[in-house]
Amino acid sequence: MENYTSNQLRGKEYGYRSVFLSDRRFYDDKNFPNFFHRSGDFTIKEADVLMATGYVMTQLKNGEMKPQSPEHKHFLEVINGKQVAESLEEKTYLKYLKLIQRKDKIFSLGKNKISNVPFFEDNDRFNGSKGY
Repeated sequence: MENYTSNQLRGKEYGYRSVFLSDRRFYDDKNFPNFFHRSGDFTIKEADVLMATGYVMTQLKNGEMKPQSPEHKHFLEVINGKQVAESLEEKTYLKYLKLIQRKDKIFSLGKNKISNVPFFEDNDRFNGSKGY
C-alpha cells in the first residue's frame, strides 16, 4: 500500500497547493486511535488532507507557530469564529475540532424517571434478608 505524503496532495489528484502542508504527518491517537481513515467520521480525501495539513494548523491554533501568510491569519480568524471557513483544509480542521469536542450521549431504552425497583444496601445480602 502506498504511503500518503504531502507531495501527493500537491499533485493532480487533489489539484491544490496548500500553505498548510507539512512533511510531518498529523495523528491524534487519543481521539482517533485507529487513525482518521478508519474512524468513519472523515471521507478519504478529508483524512488525507487532515493528515497532511493538521500539524501546521494545530501549531497555529496552539500558538506554537506564528502566521506566515494571509491564509494562516485567515485560519486563525476562522478558529476564533470571526470568519467563515472557505478552504477544504479549514473546513476539515473545523470538523476535526467539532468531533474531538463532542460529548458522547448515552441513551437508555427506558423512560427518564426513576424506576420503582427497591434499593437494597450491600449489607442486606450478608444479613440473610430476602431483598434480592
